Amino acid sequence: MSLLDVSGVTKRFGGLTALNGMDLSVGKGELVGIIGPNGAGKTTLVNVVMGVYYPDSGRIAFDGHDITKMPPHRRAKMGLSRTYQVPRPFNDLKVIDNVAVAAMYGSKDLPVEEARGIARDLLEHVRLAEREYDYPTSLSVVDLRKLELARALAQGARMVFLDEVSAGLVGEDLKEVLSVVKKLHEGGLTIAMIEHVMKVIFNLAERIVVVMNGQKLADGKPSEISSDARVVESYLGRRRAEI
Repeated sequence: MSLLDVSGVTKRFGGLTALNGMDLSVGKGELVGIIGPNGAGKTTLVNVVMGVYYPDSGRIAFDGHDITKMPPHRRAKMGLSRTYQVPRPFNDLKVIDNVAVAAMYGSKDLPVEEARGIARDLLEHVRLAEREYDYPTSLSVVDLRKLELARALAQGARMVFLDEVSAGLVGEDLKEVLSVVKKLHEGGLTIAMIEHVMKVIFNLAERIVVVMNGQKLADGKPSEISSDARVVESYLGRRRAEI
């Protein structure tokens, strides 16, 4: 059963059509990768799903409920969450309070101390517990990524969009963040990942959706996508060697 259904969604910005009849479905418990070149419409898709923009046409449903014109805060309370390619923490709040704020105003309205208790558990879960009393400005890139994950989960997320969670990470830092993502998915979290690092997405995702020119070009298992002539010609090309 699908948790998220995007059907025929179109979004225009003046004369630019960022999404053109876009379709996307994500089943409960799935880890779906979303790939495509810069400007394909991937981030616009996330922004439309999250309620940052309303589509010009089409329908978006989450857990069977029409959320097409629902404001972002109501989507958050339903359990729909995201991270950002460029982390956006509250730099004047300590790490634990960054996560606690998300818990206080997420799917449940929680008092401060209960929210901090949830924050501590989540920081342990994403391997950031030792930094709970530090400020975000002192965190490394990998720790900022983990803080983004903790904040997304704290609001009571049932599904999370990860926007280039591997950006800026290499070596052991990359392995650590991806191991956290894998653990969250194994725990039942539904995840959609926008990713440019082919090795990451082809080794982690159960299914991959390819976006080109605001439309879905292909949708299938990693093995199917890597051998799809349309995808190879229009996007993967020499990048197949990275898989």
